[in-house]
Parts: sequence; structure tokens; C-alpha cells
Amino acid sequence: MLNNFTKLQLTQLANDMASGFSIVKYNHVLYLPVNYTTRQFDPALTPEDRVWIPLPMQQVLNLASQTSKVMFYSEGEKSSFYGMVEQAAQYATGTPGTVLLVKDGKLAELRADGALHPPTHDFCPHFIATPVNDDPDAKAGVLATMTEWLDDSEENAVSLLAHIATALAPHWSAVKYVLLIGEGRNGKSVLMKMILSLLGEHNISHVTRQDMSASKSTCLDLQGRLANIVFDGPASYLKDSGPEKSLIAGETTPIRRLYSSLVTPVQSNALFIEGLNREPKTGDKSLALQKRLVRYQFTRTYELDYGFEHHMLSPATLGAFLSLLLDHYVQQREVHTKLRPTQSSTMLQLEQMHTNSMPLQFIDWFDEDDALGVEGLIGELIPDVVAKFKQWRLVEMGDINVWADKDVEQMLVPLFTTDRKSKRINGRVRKVRVITGFRQQLDQFIEYLRGEEEAHDHASGSGTTVVDEAELLHGAEPASAE
Repeated sequence: MLNNFTKLQLTQLANDMASGFSIVKYNHVLYLPVNYTTRQFDPALTPEDRVWIPLPMQQVLNLASQTSKVMFYSEGEKSSFYGMVEQAAQYATGTPGTVLLVKDGKLAELRADGALHPPTHDFCPHFIATPVNDDPDAKAGVLATMTEWLDDSEENAVSLLAHIATALAPHWSAVKYVLLIGEGRNGKSVLMKMILSLLGEHNISHVTRQDMSASKSTCLDLQGRLANIVFDGPASYLKDSGPEKSLIAGETTPIRRLYSSLVTPVQSNALFIEGLNREPKTGDKSLALQKRLVRYQFTRTYELDYGFEHHMLSPATLGAFLSLLLDHYVQQREVHTKLRPTQSSTMLQLEQMHTNSMPLQFIDWFDEDDALGVEGLIGELIPDVVAKFKQWRLVEMGDINVWADKDVEQMLVPLFTTDRKSKRINGRVRKVRVITGFRQQLDQFIEYLRGEEEAHDHASGSGTTVVDEAELLHGAEPASAE
């Protein structure tokens, strides 16, 4: 029978639990030492058999209920008791970048060089219980399945493996959020279940982009995780992506706990991966967010097959999956090569940017409407392009809202390279901003619009296009480029 405890009794219990279970605290997370084969606490645990697993608040409360028959009468008391255990726990220092794995029936330590080493037996906050399986046939089968899911593209499969492998490097952030896009029964849910089963629930959080954007207390669960998996991401609008961008980038973000006026600094280098039927729109139109999002399209549809799913989630297959991830381990200096977006991923990014960006929709319309295509904007004054944008919104889109020139200019200017030029206006020389070329983002978008053949002709000159001074200045002196 469970009983209520007084404050003094709860304080004593918190101290007894912290010392009796050898609970340690690292980076605002509690950890419990357990046997790596049974994953159970053992008072006689030897360093050779010891690993550490995260101890979230619910498990702390369960331990209190099981060992001392405690009944907590409010959520506030639960939070207060967890805080007392946290204070009583011993502080630990860890070796950055290490993960404990099981290889050939023994513990091995995966270090920042991507190789397995004998364990040092120092505190390590990350443990993967699935044994490594180096069978080449099993590994080839996993790779072939992933390739089929991704429209028979081995390039996409290898790229996705490299992104997933960043979960094995907890000492740095890949600054990527992987989106698996497609309708149901196409493999993306099976892949995410494989990651979940491989890494273990103790290494996984399930915080949505919407919760991150709103800085909800659920973001505290990101601390100390190897991966954050959202199986069926909501398609609701994302108004603010500032906290989301910070968390994806591994930057420290203050999050307020429930029932507390204080904030906890949350920092995570986890792999962020989410399954979606369709991608939500966002209020952030910046390229910074788009560079963090990496998209993979699952194009095929399969019949429901539990036998196949059980095979993919079997220990042998998961071990082969882990071996593949070790083969594609990404060191921090290899980001620009191994995590470079594939062509199809880039096209998916540009498609979403078109859906989410009015300036790019304007470019799309202008490229079709103007006889010179989008190249007709070269040499135009920014105020003139702003006026064309406003006319497009009014006439073509039926938008009767009043657009401030400065607001439109802020949206359009990041797409172009510009110079400050001198131009005679109403008999007086003025400094005006003139479009001289296209930035890489716009070049890629034009390639997306036109296809490879036409875009090749465009790309050969657009990125370095410079406006002829004589046509623009009418004899006036040019100013230096801005």
C-alpha cells in the first residue's frame, strides 16, 4: 500500500536513493549505473560490466514508489522530489564524443575518431545495447532495402546513412534536421523504428518542431539524447523558428521547467529526424532554416507486411544497420563532403521554398511573364523591382493589402547581388541600388524551374553578370560595390 510522506521523510528518501543507487548527474541529466547485459541495477556491479542510462523523472518516481511505497499527491510534489534527488546525486564528468557499444560479446568504446577502442571505464553518458553485426550479407541487405525505399538511389541511401550516423557523434552537432517525406506504408516508419530499436528508448526523445519553436518544457527531454524522433510530424504552421534553429545547431537554449520560475539551459547534439506526409509552412523564410532541413522522399508504396518489419527489427538486422552506420561515421571535419545534400534533396528544398516564399513565387511568375525571363531583372533598380512585386501581388494574386516598400525590399534583396550606382534622377545624381546578378540560392531555384538544359545556359553567365555601366549611369561616376 502506498503512503504519503512528510517533507522531511521525502528529503531523507531522496538522499538515500541518490547514494544507494549510485545516481550521478551530468549536464542537467540524472544517470543510473546498470549491468550492460541485463540493464538492471546491481550493487556489486564491476567496472567491466557497467554502463549508464538516463534516469528521467518518471523513473525516479517509480523507484521511490517501488522501494519505499511513496504516493505523491500532486505534480508539484513530484517535481520537488525529483529536484531533491538531483541535488543529492553525485556530479560526474564525461569524455566528450564517446559511445559504449557491444562488439564480440564485450564492451567497446566508440571515440571521436570513428574507431572502436577498449573502454576506459570512465563515466560515459551514452550506451547502445544492440551488438554490432559485421556480416557482409546482412549489411548489403539493409543497404539494398534503403536504396529501394529511396527510389532506387544508392546516392540518397548513402547520404541518409551518413546523416543517421551523426547520432553516434554526440560531441558535435551536424546542424541538420532530417525530414522523411511520403505517404503511408513506404518504409519511412520502419526506418525510424529501426533507429529507435537500435539506439534504445533511453537514448531517444520525441519533441516536435512545433514544441521547439514554442520553447515548451518538453524540450528538456532533448538533453543527453542521441536522437530525437517524431514518427508522424504535425503539419501545423510554424510561426517562430528561432528556438528550433538554436536547438538543431547544438546551441544552448534556455527552457523553463514546469512549476519553476527558473530556466534550464538545454543543449543537444542529437540526430533530429521526422516523418511527414507533407511539410508544414513556416513563418521563417530565411535560408538559415532551409540549410538545416534535409529532405528524403520515400516514393514507393508497399502492402502491410509484419513479417518484413519483424525482420528489419531483428537483432541481427539492427546489428548490421549499426555496422553500416559505423562504416559511414562522420567526423566533424567531414561535414561538407559526407553531409552534402544530394540533387534530389536540393530539389525538394527548392520546391518547399517555392511553396513557402512569396519572393520566389514572384520570380517564378516573372520568369514566365517577361520576354527576357528572370534575366530581365539584371540592371533594374531595386525600387522598380519592388513596384513590380507589388503590382504582381495586386493584379495577379488579388492581394489588396498595403505593402511597405522597405518590407518588400527586405524580402527581395537577399536573392540578388547588387551595387550602389550613381544615376541621374530629375537632373540630380543619386546613389541607387541596382541588381547586378543572382545569388546561389536564386541560381538553384532557376535550375529547379527550368530543368537542367535551360538552367545550364543560364548558370554559365548569371552568377557573374555585371551591368554595363554606360547603360545605367548616363555618364555618371560609379560607386564602389556594396
